[in-house]
Amino acid sequence: MGASSPYNANARTREGVVYTPPAVADHMVRDLLAYWLAAKTGAEVSRVQQRLSRPESLKDEEADHLFTATVVDPAVGDGIFLHSLIRRVLRALPPWRQKEARRWFQTRVWGWDTDPNPLQRLSTALPVSVRLRVGDFLFQDRPPAVDMYISNPPYVRQERLSRAYKQNLRARFQVLFPDLSLSRRSDYYLYFLLAMLSRLAPQGVCTSILPTSWMETEFGAPVRELIGQNYTLLQLEASARLRHFREEVNTVIAHIQNRVPTDRTEITLRRDGTSRHLPHVHLQQEWSNWYGTLFRAPEWMLELIRNPDRCIPLSRLAQIRAGIITGNNRRYYRPQPESGHVPVIRSPREVTSLTVRENQTRWWLPTEGVPYAIRTAPLLWPDLRGERHFVVYNPGRLAFEHTFYGLEPLRGEDTRLALLLNSLWVAVVLEILGRTSLGGGAVRLVKADLLRLPLPRPDRIAWEKIDPGFLDLDVARADPRQTHPLRKRLDREVLEALGIRSRQAELHQLLLNCIQQRQLKARTIPHG
Repeated sequence: MGASSPYNANARTREGVVYTPPAVADHMVRDLLAYWLAAKTGAEVSRVQQRLSRPESLKDEEADHLFTATVVDPAVGDGIFLHSLIRRVLRALPPWRQKEARRWFQTRVWGWDTDPNPLQRLSTALPVSVRLRVGDFLFQDRPPAVDMYISNPPYVRQERLSRAYKQNLRARFQVLFPDLSLSRRSDYYLYFLLAMLSRLAPQGVCTSILPTSWMETEFGAPVRELIGQNYTLLQLEASARLRHFREEVNTVIAHIQNRVPTDRTEITLRRDGTSRHLPHVHLQQEWSNWYGTLFRAPEWMLELIRNPDRCIPLSRLAQIRAGIITGNNRRYYRPQPESGHVPVIRSPREVTSLTVRENQTRWWLPTEGVPYAIRTAPLLWPDLRGERHFVVYNPGRLAFEHTFYGLEPLRGEDTRLALLLNSLWVAVVLEILGRTSLGGGAVRLVKADLLRLPLPRPDRIAWEKIDPGFLDLDVARADPRQTHPLRKRLDREVLEALGIRSRQAELHQLLLNCIQQRQLKARTIPHG
């Protein structure tokens, strides 16, 4: 099946091209080579990394293996990975192996790109020639088995791809992965990851820098399941404070090996100069947000979330409904009450107290002859969170916009659920499990995630020790980062029900760190 043009009429030809900083590319190349050579020779990865970083230090056995390998960059762009690969390999080899190395580059190192212009420039800029090809890598069948992939695929939202191209993509990859249920909402880069995995040789390693969205979203769920069960995720590397690029996209560097994991397989997690190891089976736990659970959550918290004796999902306590979408806010919203209109809570930014009353509303909507349905609920969960964590108690069941999710308690215990959802525990869980691959440093739980929100069993909470007057506080004083006496009592009893009252200070600090890191990262540009 041939490939049509990737982009729709409104997208730029080179949209999604985000060039890798040289320092990041060099770091990725070193780790890719080290992981692959260590698998071939049985050496420690750290030892191979050291030899790759020193002049003329690579062992003959390692060089012999390297010269049998096929290396591919499927989206060459400016060729930074090829430059780094050539420089690092030639530097690590003794003089008498340089000729072999040059022959290896010319015959077994490939680069693909749909744009001939950068390839033309690259053909004269590289110190050693490699096999550069113009074409859409996603629709190529050669080379059939690749030992090492290195990539920074285009970061293009699926909305920017033409309908015909998306149909061709899904059809092709459904053949390559017949048991994979691919979403129509899968972004472009995800197909590059699948293409590399489909052609990866046994023990081969794929190293890519990718948006974190594949680790957090529903369209990434089939790929997470595929990797968790059939491949070994060797290492993930991210930063809590910095972006790899100047563009507003949060990224992660992933090293994936074509090897089925065992019960003893571990993942290395690197973040801002620190590292830790987790069991690979951790990837198969119920929560879908790999980024949050791997990089933000302490192990004890994940164990607690998975314990059905301690936690139950929100879906067992409430139904969730979306808010009003008018389709034309300027036409329908009125800043003053009029006949046939109802008051509406339009935005979390307008909310100043946990409990909202009609006299606090600023907007009204007509109810007759309109293309939307009025939505009401006693509890309102803000869809996007910045620095403020709160859930609105709406006893008057005022209508609400789609900037909230409406929660309808199944047992009619509106006040108790309002208290619980405003606890420190819920704020921390949102920070840990929420999706942060958004603009402006926001965090959110989409409806599917919100339904799984882990909450302490209500029958374990000593409600008589919690003052419902907490819901009369303004949002600022009720903030979980603050220590208002009523908040202390609420959090103490919620954490007591979870069996972690002694960890209250730890959770408070974790919340502060998560918020600070999100906001700081949103304001920073990358190093290098």
